[in-house]
Amino acid sequence: MADQQVLDLREVNGIEMGVLADGTAFLTGRALAKLCGVAPASIIGHKDSWSVNKANPKLKRILDEQGFYGRELFIQEVKVGNADAYAYPDVVCMALLEYFSFEAQQTSETARTNYRTLARKTLRDVIYKSLGYDPEAKVPPAFRQIWDRLLLDTSPKGYFNVFKENADFMFNAIRLGLPHSPSVVPDISIGQAWSKYWTDNDLESKFGARKRYEHNYPDDYPQAASNPQHPWVYPIEAIAEFKKWMINDYTPNRFPAYLKLKVEQGILTPSARDLLLKDVVPLKALGPATKQRDLDAIAAENSTAYEPVMFIDANGIEWNYSLAAKNGECEFCEDTIYAKDGLLQVGKRRIHLDCWETYSSMVKNIRDDD
Repeated sequence: MADQQVLDLREVNGIEMGVLADGTAFLTGRALAKLCGVAPASIIGHKDSWSVNKANPKLKRILDEQGFYGRELFIQEVKVGNADAYAYPDVVCMALLEYFSFEAQQTSETARTNYRTLARKTLRDVIYKSLGYDPEAKVPPAFRQIWDRLLLDTSPKGYFNVFKENADFMFNAIRLGLPHSPSVVPDISIGQAWSKYWTDNDLESKFGARKRYEHNYPDDYPQAASNPQHPWVYPIEAIAEFKKWMINDYTPNRFPAYLKLKVEQGILTPSARDLLLKDVVPLKALGPATKQRDLDAIAAENSTAYEPVMFIDANGIEWNYSLAAKNGECEFCEDTIYAKDGLLQVGKRRIHLDCWETYSSMVKNIRDDD
């Protein structure tokens, strides 16, 4: 399963806590260790033991009683500043707190004190209250605005529109700090640039004619005063061309200028712009790579790249190439991928460079459906 959106993650009274998109409350490993009065290595040790089916029997019994049967004690990795951390759900946190309070070989007075405090109210409620999170209204305003526009979409069958096809791009940009409001509507910039690219390259002769359709902004947008709008929709056959244009042209060449304008308008902070440029723009598109020699050339040109480099294979699948930051297992040949070796990743799948051509030729419809 793909990682969830982190709705909130911050430090409250020295404890790093957060909430995921589905409402799951969590603590980072460091915060959990502090709550339990133990060293972070103790939490890591239980995490690692659980993942290889060697869990402490007493901890396993506590989690069994609470109905927890996850393959890992953590949900996913999250970013705390520039550092990676593990997110432990509230049920696991309470189980470990109980374990260190009463069951561990060396119990913790800190754990017992916190356990007694939290026994009067759930850890989930404490995290919700500390972060000001309302589980009945868990969609942040910026995401809600996009959702409201998607609900009003009326694009005709057999065609795509720029706004809907870029919802994932905008969700990711918002997650990284881009505000979405009536004055920040990136799909207008994208739509204008794509329309010019369409006509300049005579894509109608290749994919068929585009046409106008009726689009309405939500009532709380100033643009709603001129509803209905009549932007273009494009033949569905051109989606792959549009996606490649977004990767190869708009994102690296035009999106930085859009962000610069928003900084100058006082809508976006320089620090948020820098984060967006770092995490959205630098995925350099190199494809298509259809033979192993193409991939070998990519690896040679990026021999010290820990930042991912994107390319597209013959099936239209987007791959990321980078050096491995730590040891792992190739999901194709099951041999070890060592730290600093080149590796390829699609979704959650990680494989050796040497396995790519065989693997790619076997898979026709791979997507990030983990």
